[in-house]
Amino acid sequence: MISASAPVGRAWLSPLGAPVAAACLITTVVTLFYYPILPWLLATVLVLYGAALWRYPFLWLIVVPVALAGVDLTPWTGWVYITESDLFVLVTAGVLAIRTPVAPRDLLPGGPARWLIVAVAISYAVSTLIAFHAHVGPANSDLVYMRPQNAIRIAKGFVVALILLPLLRDRQKTHSDAWPFFAAGMVAAMALVALETFVERAVFPGAFDILSIYPAAGPFASMHVGGGHLGVFVALAMPFAFLRRDKRHRLERMVLRALTVAATYAVIITFSPIIYGAAAVSAALTFSGRTSPRGEGGTRRKAGDRLILRLIMRGIYVGALLVAVLFGLLGANLMMSGVHRVGATVYHRAQSLERRLSIRDDSLTADIFGMGLGTFPRATYSRATDARSNFGVYHDEDEPYLSLISGPQFFFGQKVPVRPGPPYTVTLQARTLALPGGVGVILCEKYLLFSEHCSGQRFKLATAGDWESLSAELKTDSMNPGAVFGPFHRPVEIALQSTEPNNPVDIKAVRLVAPDGQQLVINGDFRHGVERWYFTDEIHDYWQIMNQYVMTFFERGILGLGAFIALIWGALLGARRTMRRGDRMGTAVVASLGTFVLLCFSESLLHAPRVATIFYLVCFVGLLMLEQGTNREYLNQMRRPWTPRRAPASVTDIASRRDAETA
Repeated sequence: MISASAPVGRAWLSPLGAPVAAACLITTVVTLFYYPILPWLLATVLVLYGAALWRYPFLWLIVVPVALAGVDLTPWTGWVYITESDLFVLVTAGVLAIRTPVAPRDLLPGGPARWLIVAVAISYAVSTLIAFHAHVGPANSDLVYMRPQNAIRIAKGFVVALILLPLLRDRQKTHSDAWPFFAAGMVAAMALVALETFVERAVFPGAFDILSIYPAAGPFASMHVGGGHLGVFVALAMPFAFLRRDKRHRLERMVLRALTVAATYAVIITFSPIIYGAAAVSAALTFSGRTSPRGEGGTRRKAGDRLILRLIMRGIYVGALLVAVLFGLLGANLMMSGVHRVGATVYHRAQSLERRLSIRDDSLTADIFGMGLGTFPRATYSRATDARSNFGVYHDEDEPYLSLISGPQFFFGQKVPVRPGPPYTVTLQARTLALPGGVGVILCEKYLLFSEHCSGQRFKLATAGDWESLSAELKTDSMNPGAVFGPFHRPVEIALQSTEPNNPVDIKAVRLVAPDGQQLVINGDFRHGVERWYFTDEIHDYWQIMNQYVMTFFERGILGLGAFIALIWGALLGARRTMRRGDRMGTAVVASLGTFVLLCFSESLLHAPRVATIFYLVCFVGLLMLEQGTNREYLNQMRRPWTPRRAPASVTDIASRRDAETA
């Protein structure tokens, strides 16, 4: 029988337990103190989660993937360095540092897996240091991608997974049930993401309006500068839904089938042929692994040929089935236009890769160690002639103002509670240091990238260097009234732009007044920086290279690219060995990582920390399987819990013991 709990009372003898718990608790409390949206509600959820985690230490394997994939309020908070899922990770690390502490010697796996992780960690550390010394980008900025701190934001994806690695390893070592709980977490996360995606589609074009090309973003606000993070996550998580389905209860199998349909729906509405192909490959790898022959000591050597044959046949079958479904749902014309766009996209991206690589430093250091983690947008700003978008908060006689320079499809916005009806009044003050200059204000129904029912006003400034008071009425009668889908309605955003692409405009005292006189814009005076504001840009080439391998080489050099590929290879090797022993968790890891490898040719995925953390967790599962298959001592201790050394007895304890013996 698998025990869901672990013995209590060994924490205070661990040298890491108390300091780690204190650091996590203090960081969580301070973050909640400044959190801008209903901090008491988030605090309540975290307290309940911490209490449940103390009782059931395995619970984090389910909750953390759900939080990483499905919880993201960045478009409303404007926070990009710390998000809601980070708080769940802090609570997890703090509680388990006391509840089930890990021995210092067990923080990393042994054997080749350890050195693969160390190589990636060194690559991140070196490229982060380089990023802080790189002389590219604007001198001052509050745009996260234009700051050296962007390296910390990106590295957080790996660091968070590294924090969770000892907990994952310890659970598998002491209870041998980490894999099924982690798979359940991935399935639950996929269910939440599919539900949120369905609601988004229902609120905007309509849940079953498949012909409307509205690529959903779901809970992935990182798509504000492009990237198919929604489809990538679904393709990563889908293989875990097929684990041991044939041995489940009938009702559970029906739920998983329904979930698979929902996930397929989420993949379809990405309208990305690349995501379609990756999902087909993921399904082919999953089902091929499930039907591969197994022996008592593992798969026989000759089974490899049959596995490859099954892979090819099932890949053809699943691919043909997916194409047939898409033709039926989307129509032949829409699908053929998508196929034609693939060729144009490949050609465009090939040109873009050549153009973006040309802005690298021509040096041996850049080749080996890269330009620095997160420096691509900064290098593009400094060295490409077609990119000029930036913003920052400055002070004029202790009065803050926003300096904004934006490209043609760059929007600096905030979600506001606007309802259809009479017009709303927007007021602001603006100035420009050189004519011509101006500012645009737009009010739209918008979640992330696509807008509907917009009303706006473009103000042309008359003088240079002087503040001008501007005001206009923004109509809302064309917006959809009331609730669109049950209790949900379309979010509305007010956005600012500079009307002259190469000329910044200064803005302050932004107000949006409702017909009843209520002021709706929060932090319109920018006294709290850019909190509650979030930007989007529909020109994605400014912010990322649509190829993770090229992006890794650009920012982390040959060292980083080699470590990245070696990590994936080691994880696949470990999962393959586990799969050959008959464990279907290995099949899920192979299918998940195989899909990721393919998507890396067309997407830049690791600049989104939450997606990166999920990817690295899947990799770590494969690496722990690699350790399990190469370390006999580890196999012998799989079910032996770690107990710390007994603390030395005090003089009082010794005297009491002697008195008891004498009596």
